[in-house]
Amino acid sequence: MDYFSTLNYSLANEDSSVELSILPNRSDNVVVVAGSGARVLPLFAKNPKRVICVDVSPAQLYLTELRIAAARSLTLPNFRDFFGYSSDDIGWQRRRSLFYQLHLSRAAQEGLAAIFNCNGWQPIIYLGRWERAFKRLALIAAKIIGPKAMAIMQCQSIDEQRSYLRTKFPHWRWQLAVALIGQSYVFNRMLYGNQLPSLNLAKSDYRYFRERLARTLQVCPARENFFLRILMQGHLPDLSGLPLECDPELFDAIKLGIESSEIQFVCQDLYDYLAENPGKADFVSLSDTPSYAESRQSRVDPTPLAATNNLATHLATGLACGGIAVARYFRHRPSTMKHRLLNDVTGRYLQTIERELTCIYGIDVFEKPA
Repeated sequence: MDYFSTLNYSLANEDSSVELSILPNRSDNVVVVAGSGARVLPLFAKNPKRVICVDVSPAQLYLTELRIAAARSLTLPNFRDFFGYSSDDIGWQRRRSLFYQLHLSRAAQEGLAAIFNCNGWQPIIYLGRWERAFKRLALIAAKIIGPKAMAIMQCQSIDEQRSYLRTKFPHWRWQLAVALIGQSYVFNRMLYGNQLPSLNLAKSDYRYFRERLARTLQVCPARENFFLRILMQGHLPDLSGLPLECDPELFDAIKLGIESSEIQFVCQDLYDYLAENPGKADFVSLSDTPSYAESRQSRVDPTPLAATNNLATHLATGLACGGIAVARYFRHRPSTMKHRLLNDVTGRYLQTIERELTCIYGIDVFEKPA
């Protein structure tokens, strides 16, 4: 649990368009792993009656509260400026002024102010452990792949990009970068503190990342993919590719949804929360917690199947009849998430899943029959 005790994620590391597409309108109780809050915010566009943000990290809950408060109070341009999405930084004085205009709990205000003060009020989207590490990795990657590969960011359409990939892209440099950087040792040392889920989705780290990243180059232009921009450039240099929370067509709907929703923040393990609140959740966004939970358990108990069955039992307990859960898997797909009270309905949503931008996760969808 040490890994999850600090601010690990401050920017989106998942494309929550999948969860947004699957979430029914006006759901009664939506339970979401908070993370950076970027996976939570878009879901308000579906006008849920109640959103319960759950995380074991107080810092991640504070950041989620910050995102919700900022979306409630700020215009989209000010929201972008405050979090650091604009090409020109607004400076520490303006960011500090906006921060103290937001309505936050005392704990969140004090916790976040400490983070901001320690970092000179820089944009918080780049202050998470994940974001700091990828900024360093992107510098290394850029030297390996060279300017010819970085030129892919100039492609204006997917057809232009596919042509560029066929004729000009230095694939051998790209594969070299993946081979050097996409190793569990690198990720554990720079990101995960030996908490990286064990790999069972491919025969090697290289094969896993090579195949997944190759898909990201086929989904949409790289310049429109926030995940690729972070991997290759270490930051988001302009407004061309931003996470869903910054979408102009969605932002007004998010604001309306926040106003009409009851919002709760719960500092607890997700599966404990589900077990303690039977039949309550109409929708659960698990993120990639199944990967971490089974992989972590397997380090101390050689019977991961039992651990995963326990997760599935807690999920089935917490879901309401007719409730839906979306699970992501990073590197590690649990031995089973099957349960007699859960149906695997992933097949209904394959087109939505195939359009997911990051392509780095396996995704399953479960339903508890009505």
